[in-house]
Amino acid sequence: MQGDRFIFAQVLGDVANFLGIEDDHRVPLTPEQLVTRLITVFNGAQRYARQIPVSHLNHMLPGRKRSYRELAYHTFRIGECFLEATEGATLTDEDLNKPPGNDLQTGEEIAKYGQKILKALKVWWNEAKNKKEEQIIATYFGPQTLHVVLERTTWHSAQHTRQLMMVLKTLNIEPDGPLLPETLSGLPLPEKVWDD
Repeated sequence: MQGDRFIFAQVLGDVANFLGIEDDHRVPLTPEQLVTRLITVFNGAQRYARQIPVSHLNHMLPGRKRSYRELAYHTFRIGECFLEATEGATLTDEDLNKPPGNDLQTGEEIAKYGQKILKALKVWWNEAKNKKEEQIIATYFGPQTLHVVLERTTWHSAQHTRQLMMVLKTLNIEPDGPLLPETLSGLPLPEKVWDD
């Protein structure tokens, strides 16, 4: 916040502009690269959700008001909200953070929900290839291009998938097919899996 001006710190270029500092001019991945990575991320998140023992799903994340179950669900909810926004819905923080329903009590149930979102993403991509990446999406952090929102969706889901892998490691469970560095390369991810 600067005086009476403020910004939702969601898009790094917007933050740099607001602060009057030079943007790093990072070249974003193409929409095709982003969708390919998001598919890989969702496939991984499904595997990891299945690996979390039911007895641990309602354990809370360290220093957060979110359970393992809620984290796994949220990872896919991000993609669902993106798809809804491409159809004209406004991308809201409330929708993104909607809790899972009572029908999603096990890792298997969450993974099946994730599979439904993954299938919808693939259908959307096959139909959207000719859509302009400059399509404007209404979001809680202002109007953004489809490309910007797709990038945010991809890295946001990837970050939470990294957290799911860390959850498994804290449970002494080796993640089934961990995300590879090349899947994360080029995404504007934080260095750390968790905030300090």
